[in-house]
Amino acid sequence: MRSWKSLLQDNSVRRVSTSGKEISDRIDCARLSFNDSLNETRSDTGKYKDLYDTAFQWCFIVLRAEGWRTQSGGHHEAVFSAFRHFLGDPVDDLASFLDECRSKRHELHYDWTPTTVSEVEADELETVVKELELIVLEWLRSHHPEYLKD
Repeated sequence: MRSWKSLLQDNSVRRVSTSGKEISDRIDCARLSFNDSLNETRSDTGKYKDLYDTAFQWCFIVLRAEGWRTQSGGHHEAVFSAFRHFLGDPVDDLASFLDECRSKRHELHYDWTPTTVSEVEADELETVVKELELIVLEWLRSHHPEYLKD
């Protein structure tokens, strides 16, 4: 995963203001993706994709709350790098895990060979996503309370 410094140097991110509505809409999107993952008729691979989308939304909220947006290839990598940068060392392992999930998601989404996800992998990502929601909401409360609904 590229560093935040590298993303700045190659102009992969740019300053763009946000609003409480945008953050609120992103929170709603994250929760919708999570709820979709709970559909018991979904395959483990489908569940994983929904959970990945959920994790991505939570991390994208951090990027947007800080007033940044991606603007070039490697959008997902940039979002997870921003998450690591803005939340710091306490989320380093979590950010690394999400980057591994990004690679798996890339295989699922773009490769021509069929890739499957095990129940264990989907369940592990579900656990992480639940933790991620708590982390990001707490971070928002302490760093950007202006973006949260009352």
